[in-house]
Amino acid sequence: MGDELVSVDGRSVGDWIKALRPYAVNARGNLFSTDRIAVGTMLDRYQIWYTWANRVKPGDTASVVIRRQGGAVATYVLPWRTIGIPLVEEGPVPNPGGRFAGEPGDSHEGRGGRALRDLAKAADNVWGVWTGERAPRERSFGSAADERAERQQDFSALEPDHEVAGSISPFSSRFPSFNPPAGFRLRLGSRQTDEFVTGPPTATV
Repeated sequence: MGDELVSVDGRSVGDWIKALRPYAVNARGNLFSTDRIAVGTMLDRYQIWYTWANRVKPGDTASVVIRRQGGAVATYVLPWRTIGIPLVEEGPVPNPGGRFAGEPGDSHEGRGGRALRDLAKAADNVWGVWTGERAPRERSFGSAADERAERQQDFSALEPDHEVAGSISPFSSRFPSFNPPAGFRLRLGSRQTDEFVTGPPTATV
Protein backbone atom coordinates (compact mmCIF):
# COMPACT_ATOMS: atom_id res chain seq x y z
CA MET A 1 0.00 0.00 0.00
CA GLY A 2 1.43 3.36 -1.01
CA ASP A 3 3.78 2.03 -3.70
CA GLU A 4 3.25 3.29 -7.25
CA LEU A 5 3.05 1.13 -10.36
CA VAL A 6 5.15 3.01 -12.94
CA SER A 7 5.10 0.76 -16.00
CA VAL A 8 4.40 -2.72 -17.30
CA ASP A 9 6.52 -4.13 -20.14
CA GLY A 10 8.01 -0.70 -20.83
CA ARG A 11 4.59 0.94 -21.22
CA SER A 12 3.62 3.67 -18.77
CA VAL A 13 0.49 3.48 -16.65
CA GLY A 14 -1.02 6.40 -18.59
CA ASP A 15 -0.50 4.61 -21.92
CA TRP A 16 -2.02 1.40 -20.50
CA ILE A 17 -5.09 3.31 -19.31
CA LYS A 18 -5.64 4.76 -22.79
CA ALA A 19 -5.24 1.32 -24.37
CA LEU A 20 -7.68 -0.36 -21.96
CA ARG A 21 -10.39 2.33 -21.82
CA PRO A 22 -12.33 0.86 -24.79
CA TYR A 23 -12.70 -2.43 -22.90
CA ALA A 24 -13.99 -0.91 -19.64
CA VAL A 25 -17.52 -0.86 -21.03
CA ASN A 26 -19.14 -1.47 -17.64
CA ALA A 27 -17.80 1.77 -16.16
CA ARG A 28 -19.02 4.47 -18.51
CA GLY A 29 -20.62 6.68 -15.84
CA ASN A 30 -17.64 9.03 -15.92
CA LEU A 31 -14.01 9.05 -17.02
CA PHE A 32 -12.73 8.47 -13.48
CA SER A 33 -14.72 5.22 -13.22
CA THR A 34 -13.53 4.12 -16.65
CA ASP A 35 -9.89 4.76 -15.75
CA ARG A 36 -10.27 3.00 -12.39
CA ILE A 37 -11.39 -0.19 -14.14
CA ALA A 38 -8.63 0.17 -16.75
CA VAL A 39 -6.00 0.48 -14.00
CA GLY A 40 -7.31 -2.69 -12.38
CA THR A 41 -6.66 -4.74 -15.51
CA MET A 42 -3.08 -3.75 -16.41
CA LEU A 43 -1.69 -6.94 -14.86
CA ASP A 44 -4.33 -9.27 -16.35
CA ARG A 45 -4.79 -10.62 -19.86
CA TYR A 46 -8.34 -11.95 -19.85
CA GLN A 47 -9.43 -12.87 -23.39
CA ILE A 48 -13.15 -12.69 -22.78
CA TRP A 49 -12.65 -8.92 -22.42
CA TYR A 50 -9.80 -8.03 -24.81
CA THR A 51 -8.98 -10.04 -27.91
CA TRP A 52 -5.19 -9.63 -27.79
CA ALA A 53 -4.83 -11.49 -24.50
CA ASN A 54 -3.69 -14.59 -26.40
CA ARG A 55 -0.40 -12.88 -27.25
CA VAL A 56 0.89 -14.03 -23.84
CA LYS A 57 2.28 -17.56 -24.14
CA PRO A 58 3.27 -20.08 -21.45
CA GLY A 59 6.72 -19.16 -20.17
CA ASP A 60 6.42 -15.44 -21.03
CA THR A 61 7.40 -12.87 -18.43
CA ALA A 62 6.34 -9.30 -17.64
CA SER A 63 8.65 -6.47 -16.59
CA VAL A 64 7.01 -4.43 -13.81
CA VAL A 65 8.49 -1.18 -12.47
CA ILE A 66 7.45 -0.09 -8.95
CA ARG A 67 8.25 3.19 -7.19
CA ARG A 68 8.40 2.73 -3.41
CA GLN A 69 7.02 5.26 -0.95
CA GLY A 70 10.53 6.58 -0.27
CA GLY A 71 11.14 7.22 -3.99
CA ALA A 72 13.31 4.20 -4.79
CA VAL A 73 12.47 2.51 -8.09
CA ALA A 74 12.74 -1.25 -8.58
CA THR A 75 12.13 -3.49 -11.61
CA TYR A 76 10.68 -6.98 -11.24
CA VAL A 77 10.50 -9.69 -13.92
CA LEU A 78 7.46 -11.85 -13.18
CA PRO A 79 6.21 -14.95 -15.01
CA TRP A 80 2.70 -14.89 -16.42
CA ARG A 81 0.45 -17.65 -15.12
CA THR A 82 -1.50 -18.94 -18.12
CA ILE A 83 -4.83 -20.62 -17.54
CA GLY A 84 -7.44 -21.99 -19.90
CA ILE A 85 -7.50 -22.32 -23.70
CA PRO A 86 -6.66 -19.28 -25.85
CA LEU A 87 -8.64 -18.59 -29.02
CA VAL A 88 -6.04 -17.94 -31.73
CA GLU A 89 -8.11 -18.29 -34.90
CA GLU A 90 -11.69 -18.65 -36.03
CA GLY A 91 -12.96 -21.06 -38.64
CA PRO A 92 -15.22 -24.06 -39.34
CA VAL A 93 -12.91 -26.29 -37.27
CA PRO A 94 -11.77 -24.48 -34.08
CA ASN A 95 -8.07 -24.68 -33.41
CA PRO A 96 -7.33 -23.20 -29.97
CA GLY A 97 -3.66 -24.05 -30.25
CA GLY A 98 -3.31 -26.22 -27.19
CA ARG A 99 -4.26 -25.95 -23.57
CA PHE A 100 -2.77 -23.43 -21.18
CA ALA A 101 -2.29 -24.72 -17.65
CA GLY A 102 -1.47 -23.15 -14.33
CA GLU A 103 1.67 -23.89 -12.36
CA PRO A 104 1.92 -27.49 -11.08
CA GLY A 105 0.10 -27.84 -7.82
CA ASP A 106 -1.91 -24.65 -8.27
CA SER A 107 -5.26 -24.74 -6.55
CA HIS A 108 -8.04 -22.21 -6.95
CA GLU A 109 -10.44 -23.85 -4.53
CA GLY A 110 -12.04 -21.45 -2.11
CA ARG A 111 -10.74 -18.37 -3.92
CA GLY A 112 -13.89 -17.90 -6.02
CA GLY A 113 -12.09 -16.07 -8.83
CA ARG A 114 -11.70 -12.98 -6.63
CA ALA A 115 -9.33 -10.21 -7.68
CA LEU A 116 -6.06 -9.87 -5.79
CA ARG A 117 -6.99 -6.31 -4.81
CA ASP A 118 -10.15 -7.71 -3.22
CA LEU A 119 -8.10 -10.26 -1.31
CA ALA A 120 -5.96 -7.40 0.01
CA LYS A 121 -9.08 -5.51 1.08
CA ALA A 122 -10.36 -8.65 2.79
CA ALA A 123 -7.12 -8.90 4.76
CA ASP A 124 -7.51 -5.32 6.03
CA ASN A 125 -11.33 -5.43 6.15
CA VAL A 126 -11.76 -1.85 7.33
CA TRP A 127 -15.53 -2.19 6.71
CA GLY A 128 -15.95 -5.31 8.87
CA VAL A 129 -17.84 -7.18 6.15
CA TRP A 130 -18.22 -10.93 5.63
CA THR A 131 -15.10 -12.27 3.88
CA GLY A 132 -15.88 -15.99 3.68
CA GLU A 133 -17.68 -17.83 0.92
CA ARG A 134 -20.97 -16.24 -0.07
CA ALA A 135 -24.21 -18.06 0.58
CA PRO A 136 -25.41 -19.98 -2.51
CA ARG A 137 -28.15 -18.17 -4.35
CA GLU A 138 -31.53 -19.73 -5.00
CA ARG A 139 -31.80 -20.36 -8.71
CA SER A 140 -35.08 -20.37 -10.60
CA PHE A 141 -33.93 -21.68 -13.98
CA GLY A 142 -35.44 -24.84 -15.37
CA SER A 143 -33.09 -25.49 -18.28
CA ALA A 144 -29.52 -24.93 -19.34
CA ALA A 145 -30.65 -22.02 -21.53
CA ASP A 146 -32.39 -20.40 -18.52
CA GLU A 147 -29.22 -20.81 -16.47
CA ARG A 148 -27.08 -19.15 -19.16
CA ALA A 149 -29.54 -16.26 -19.41
CA GLU A 150 -29.57 -15.72 -15.64
CA ARG A 151 -25.78 -15.82 -15.43
CA GLN A 152 -25.63 -13.21 -18.17
CA GLN A 153 -28.10 -11.00 -16.32
CA ASP A 154 -26.19 -11.03 -13.01
CA PHE A 155 -22.81 -10.85 -14.83
CA SER A 156 -21.53 -14.00 -13.08
CA ALA A 157 -20.94 -15.57 -16.51
CA LEU A 158 -18.24 -12.95 -17.15
CA GLU A 159 -16.25 -13.63 -13.98
CA PRO A 160 -13.19 -15.90 -14.28
CA ASP A 161 -12.93 -18.95 -12.04
CA HIS A 162 -9.33 -18.09 -11.13
CA GLU A 163 -7.66 -15.17 -9.37
CA VAL A 164 -7.01 -11.98 -11.33
CA ALA A 165 -4.93 -8.94 -10.41
CA GLY A 166 -7.80 -6.50 -10.84
CA SER A 167 -11.08 -6.84 -12.65
CA ILE A 168 -12.55 -5.17 -15.69
CA SER A 169 -16.01 -5.92 -14.30
CA PRO A 170 -16.86 -3.51 -11.43
CA PHE A 171 -19.78 -5.54 -10.10
CA SER A 172 -18.21 -8.46 -8.27
CA SER A 173 -16.39 -6.73 -5.40
CA ARG A 174 -18.07 -6.87 -1.99
CA PHE A 175 -15.98 -3.90 -0.79
CA PRO A 176 -16.69 -0.22 -1.51
CA SER A 177 -13.95 1.60 -3.42
CA PHE A 178 -13.42 4.04 -0.53
CA ASN A 179 -12.80 3.81 3.20
CA PRO A 180 -15.76 4.06 5.61
CA PRO A 181 -16.48 7.57 6.89
CA ALA A 182 -15.71 8.44 10.50
CA GLY A 183 -18.32 7.01 12.85
CA PHE A 184 -19.76 4.60 10.26
CA ARG A 185 -21.74 1.70 11.76
CA LEU A 186 -22.31 -1.38 9.59
CA ARG A 187 -25.93 -2.44 9.20
CA LEU A 188 -25.75 -4.95 6.32
CA GLY A 189 -22.67 -6.76 5.07
CA SER A 190 -21.41 -8.71 8.08
CA ARG A 191 -23.44 -11.86 7.41
CA GLN A 192 -22.93 -14.54 4.78
CA THR A 193 -26.35 -13.85 3.24
CA ASP A 194 -25.92 -10.06 2.94
CA GLU A 195 -25.69 -8.99 -0.71
CA PHE A 196 -24.26 -5.51 -0.17
CA VAL A 197 -22.85 -3.09 2.41
CA THR A 198 -24.99 -0.42 4.02
CA GLY A 199 -25.25 1.51 7.26
CA PRO A 200 -27.01 4.51 8.81
CA PRO A 201 -25.72 7.97 7.91
CA THR A 202 -23.29 9.50 10.35
CA ALA A 203 -24.22 12.65 12.27
CA THR A 204 -21.83 15.41 13.29
CA VAL A 205 -22.37 18.37 15.57
